[in-house]
Amino acid sequence: ATLAKTIAEIINFMLSKNINLPLFLAALTWGTPECTQDRTIMRARSVLMNSLELSQILEKWHKPPRPPGSTNPRPTGAKPAIERVAKLCVVDIVKRELANLSEIVWNDSRKMTEQDITSLHIKQITSEMKAAAPMLWELFDTMARSSKQMKRNKRKDPDRIITIVLSMLLYSRNQHCNKLQKVFGIYFKCRQLSIRGFDVLHQLGITMSSTWAQNTLNGIAQDNMDTLVQYMDKLLVVLTYDNVNIKRVVYEQRADHQTTFDNGAAATGFVKQSCGPLTPDQITRIKAARAEGIFKPIDCQFIYELEETANRTLHPHIRFRILQALLDSPEFNFKAYQYRTSPLFDPPNAVRPLRPDDTAIQFLFRTVKMEETSYEGNDNVVKEILRQLKLDSIESREKLGREKMIPIVGDQLTVDRLRNLYKFRAEDNSSYERMEHILDTFGWFHLEMIDAVSLHRQYSGSAATRGLLHDFTLLNKKGISRTITKGPFFHHLDEAIHHRLEAHLRYAWIITAGVKKLSDLRERTPEQLLALAERVYLEHASTLALDKMALSGNCDDIRHQAVMWNRDGLHYVTLRKAVKEGDVGIMEAMLPRLLFRFIGGKNKRYTGEILELIQALHRELPSDVCDIVREHFWLINFQGQRDTFLPHDLGQEHNIKGIKVRQGIAGGPYGDWEFLYKYSPATRTMLQANKHVEGEFGADKRGTKHSPPDKEGDIKKLMQSYEASKIYDYQG
Repeated sequence: ATLAKTIAEIINFMLSKNINLPLFLAALTWGTPECTQDRTIMRARSVLMNSLELSQILEKWHKPPRPPGSTNPRPTGAKPAIERVAKLCVVDIVKRELANLSEIVWNDSRKMTEQDITSLHIKQITSEMKAAAPMLWELFDTMARSSKQMKRNKRKDPDRIITIVLSMLLYSRNQHCNKLQKVFGIYFKCRQLSIRGFDVLHQLGITMSSTWAQNTLNGIAQDNMDTLVQYMDKLLVVLTYDNVNIKRVVYEQRADHQTTFDNGAAATGFVKQSCGPLTPDQITRIKAARAEGIFKPIDCQFIYELEETANRTLHPHIRFRILQALLDSPEFNFKAYQYRTSPLFDPPNAVRPLRPDDTAIQFLFRTVKMEETSYEGNDNVVKEILRQLKLDSIESREKLGREKMIPIVGDQLTVDRLRNLYKFRAEDNSSYERMEHILDTFGWFHLEMIDAVSLHRQYSGSAATRGLLHDFTLLNKKGISRTITKGPFFHHLDEAIHHRLEAHLRYAWIITAGVKKLSDLRERTPEQLLALAERVYLEHASTLALDKMALSGNCDDIRHQAVMWNRDGLHYVTLRKAVKEGDVGIMEAMLPRLLFRFIGGKNKRYTGEILELIQALHRELPSDVCDIVREHFWLINFQGQRDTFLPHDLGQEHNIKGIKVRQGIAGGPYGDWEFLYKYSPATRTMLQANKHVEGEFGADKRGTKHSPPDKEGDIKKLMQSYEASKIYDYQG
């Protein structure tokens, strides 16, 4: 009451001086020059501006309080005036904060490199935007979610949405504020977004135009080629090339405009960052060892000795595969086994493991319309590769002949063509013309496929016998009854071999241990299980078991076939595991067995390839170069994990698939060889862009391949069939 009386007296006094409250406040807040400079007014104004009550005053002016219990409409107060001023304040702050944000996403460079793409991180940009524009960010955060949503859904985080929206607005204000738009442009182009889709997203300010993305990929392709040329002098680069078939479809036929199915050549350079190129001294010693090795061919006795040594090397791994067939069985339930922590269940040490962290990077060459199946075609492809590497000048050829050697890995046909070209030109004048600058070796992926096909041919049988065709019919497997070279044949056959072998081994465990079911073996100790695994090997999966049957005169063909299948199947899956895990020691130990298999299967081509490799490793290459061949010519690893190794030729098959999928990346259905020539070197960067962008937005959690269906139903059905047939019981 006293305060109200005092305020009333002041107002009356002001009125007596012919001044009301609006005039008083206007004069107090820098109304006239005299009021601005008066010391008394200045002190009063400063007290007001710095007082805690000022915010409360403005809030009450904007939203006057109602008396307690009142239901009358709230007084308007100064709401219109406050909001007009607030709008001006907000606009001023927004302009200032937008200027700060522009610096974060500014990019006026015409070129876009792989480093520019992979160095951009959404979380970092979001953090910088929050710091540079706190008020603007709070406004957008308020618009992006309600207070109820914040309480109800604590996982919802609109930060990335706000970041993208702000980048779109900044791009609308200035075309150089395009850091995110450029990355999205590359990503959408790699994901083959249509031209119309690009136009829509470009108009929305989400991405750059399709033309920009196309031109940028062209620049990236050239940059990648230049980088590969530089690596050729500094690091070890293993080359591989293969045939690629491209179908070009036309929808308006003309005499010179028809649907075509052309052959081309696609090449890749795999760069090993931990190893330099072959030195001139090594190259000199290679040439000398080759000349000397011609007069020291390997003989049968040497191969038998290799095979005997290899058997001792492989035996622990073969036995572990047998043991693993039991441990992986759901019926045995290894997780519930009381001795599951025993070190006897650890896998044996790798023979010669490669380092997983010794990763490679790949560079695709420009794809050319050039067949590579003939001798002339391979010669032209090699010349084209050298031209793209800028090694086609006279000086470069002289240097190639004296100081350089290029490793080339390919399928059997490619390596055979190169080797015969080397022989045909043995009497040419120069080292370059004699192709002594090429060090070729076959790819292990095609070797694995031929190994699987060899098993298919040997054990196929018929639907009436107990061979593969019987089991394929039982499991209703389609498309693998006969060998074909296209489609998913190898994938299906590889899967069938693993499942069939696992069923055989599980049933062999039951027979050997004399139990009714695998779960009964949980009562055995680890030492007993390991001894049983050895018995399974000796009685049902070894050459010794086959020899005993032959000596005893037993003529049970079904049991003989089953034991032989177990032996050969175990070697196959052990090789597959060694390739995947990078154990080149096991791969080398498999060479004698593979040689015998290909000789028995009358596969002259791969018999020759195995002999050539053994001859090279033991007669025609220096020991240090042999180590380089084993460690860098057989397998590569891109992901740095223990089980992500793959052969070079499989990596090339992946690249060829990518080329076919991205055939229309620049020209749509009318994309031709010219487009592939221009853009194929950018494939590596496109893959990196896809991986990076999807990782930034969490899209990589979806996975890149489907989960395989459960195999236990198939294995159980096979075991029931083997039990009914009593395949391991002698029947004379």
